Amino acid sequence: MLTKFLVALIVSSAVTAPAAPAPQIVKVTVDENGYTPSEIKVAPGSSVELQLTRTTEDTCATEIVVPSMKINKMLPLNKTVSIVLKDLKRGEIKFGCHMDLMLAGVIKVQ
Repeated sequence: MLTKFLVALIVSSAVTAPAAPAPQIVKVTVDENGYTPSEIKVAPGSSVELQLTRTTEDTCATEIVVPSMKINKMLPLNKTVSIVLKDLKRGEIKFGCHMDLMLAGVIKVQ
C-alpha cells in the first residue's frame, strides 16, 4: 500500500516543461524594390518565422541568405518559403540575396 502511495505521489508531482511559444509570423515580399518589410522587430529569446514570397524575376534575390545563421534557401517564383529562427539573441540579424547586391533586410532583436 505504501508503494502505491509513493508511485502516485511521484507521478502526480512530475513537472512537464512548458511548451515553447509559437514563433512570430512575418510575411515578407521579395520584389524589384527589395524585401518588404525590410525591418522586423522581435524580443530577445523569441522566435520568428519568415514567410517569404518572391513575386518577380527582375531581381537577383532567387534565394535568401542569412549569413549569421548559416541559412541559404532558394526562393522559387510565386511560392512561399518559410524560415524559422529560434531563440534570438539581442542584436541585428541581416538577410538578403546571395550576391549581396539587393536592398536587404534586418531583424532587430531588442
